[in-house]
Amino acid sequence: METEIIKDTLVGKEAKRESQFIYAAPYVISKWDVRFMEFTDLTVAQWSKDRSSRVGAVIVKDREIVTTGFNGLPRGCNDDNEARHERPEKYSWFIHAEPNAIINAARQGKSTLGCDM
Repeated sequence: METEIIKDTLVGKEAKRESQFIYAAPYVISKWDVRFMEFTDLTVAQWSKDRSSRVGAVIVKDREIVTTGFNGLPRGCNDDNEARHERPEKYSWFIHAEPNAIINAARQGKSTLGCDM
């Protein structure tokens, strides 16, 4: 099983990846990475109707937001139905933030080629 641990996530510091399978070059976390992560956490995730966990995703290309997504019911589903919010029923209804962002990009006719999430 592949595991990846990021030891240091400070801006401008190298994030070292330890894995028995992948030996990638260190990734330097930029101030833009931090800004987009904060936007995702403080804004996009708050749009979620999930009562137990709120997760957001942002797809970015060249420091510009292409689209966003958050965990929740598919577009057009009624979120007033209490049974859909209870475990384990909610796992059949709710969609993760990342595929939701990709779906939103496709719906808007935007390419995700070369983008970061």
